[in-house]
Amino acid sequence: MNNSWPLVPLGDVLTHRKEFVQISDFENYKRCRVQLHAQGIVLRDVVSGAEIKTKKQQICRAGEFLVAEIDAKLVDSESSLTILMEAS
Repeated sequence: MNNSWPLVPLGDVLTHRKEFVQISDFENYKRCRVQLHAQGIVLRDVVSGAEIKTKKQQICRAGEFLVAEIDAKLVDSESSLTILMEAS
């Protein structure tokens, strides 16, 4: 393994941020799907707010490091999506 980058605590290079939105039944929302085996994050679908049962959702944006319950992914600039994740 090439050690050209120093090992540092994640808190030194990442900032924790949670941004929530209240879902409106009258708007459409893009949802993401995290692919297995480091294949990235892609658009899952676009749905009406009326179809989303949990009305408080979390947003992630392009360039952010996404930490999900079972994995962590980087949202690349190509995705550039407003991505909703169910709030706990």
